Amino acid sequence: MRLSNKLWWSRYLLAIVMGFISAFICFIGLAGEASPTLAFLITVVAYILSYVFAKYVFRVSVEKLDKPRDLALQGVFAYFISWFAFWVFFYTMILWASGAI
Repeated sequence: MRLSNKLWWSRYLLAIVMGFISAFICFIGLAGEASPTLAFLITVVAYILSYVFAKYVFRVSVEKLDKPRDLALQGVFAYFISWFAFWVFFYTMILWASGAI
């Protein structure tokens, strides 16, 4: 598996985790009316941290990737689309399990 594919899949899996965290934040109403905004901001911070982890912890260099911008942008669209889809899914499942719907 190419390094860019590993980066893409790691961000996709991170989006699934962040979808669950976002759903939980909104369910418990951590920030009241601003819970969706807080969930989105935490998701953006997690994406930025994925860049930092890839570059400094996992030592992914720009030379190892196909394009220099891949380190920052590989999987950004899939990350946010899948995060939103899993956020809705997990939020619905939490509401269903709690008997709210």
